[in-house]
Amino acid sequence: MNMSEVKLVSFDFDMTLTKHKSAMVHFSHQHGVVAQVKHLEREFIAGRITTRQFADASAAFFTNLSHDDISNMMDDLVLIDHCLEVIEQIKAQGIHVIISSVGYRALIRPIAQKLNIEVFSGVDLAEQNQVYNGDLVSYFNEYNKITFVQKYALQHNIELEHIVAVGDSATDVPLFNVVGKAIAFNANEVAQKHAHHIIDDQSLKSLLPHIGI
Repeated sequence: MNMSEVKLVSFDFDMTLTKHKSAMVHFSHQHGVVAQVKHLEREFIAGRITTRQFADASAAFFTNLSHDDISNMMDDLVLIDHCLEVIEQIKAQGIHVIISSVGYRALIRPIAQKLNIEVFSGVDLAEQNQVYNGDLVSYFNEYNKITFVQKYALQHNIELEHIVAVGDSATDVPLFNVVGKAIAFNANEVAQKHAHHIIDDQSLKSLLPHIGI
């Protein structure tokens, strides 16, 4: 891909834009469900449960929590260094930025707002008057990332070859395989094997040369 042809950057969220821990693990410490979430994360990483099964087992943790409750819990989630600065630099070049994640939209929402990212994917929880009831509205898996990004790209007349996907794990591989450039950022071996470029760095600034900035 010619650097000048980058039209859209799709970021994974957990361990790509976050530092040290996923949004769900951070939430578990704030909400007192550490043991339960640790168990689910181990099972998911080991491939013994799917994203759907993870959601089925964890949605109830959000019962009776409001948008404000979640925002307060996520307020001190540590992001990768220079996260907002780099995203603003990318957008200043006229490049679209979205978040494509298999995590809970409820947890991503307050961070996306901080980063001025309006479009983000994830598992949807049922809510009334901005209070979650612990039920699921829709699931979101690694293959849904392709559909999500394709839909956004179609709406904005962007070809897949002009898209950069940035991620760190196996849930990014399906998207990596269809976009113009795949960047494994602080990624595991599975993601690295399917990436065009590999970056290991604690600052998002190291991404910029790979998208021509």
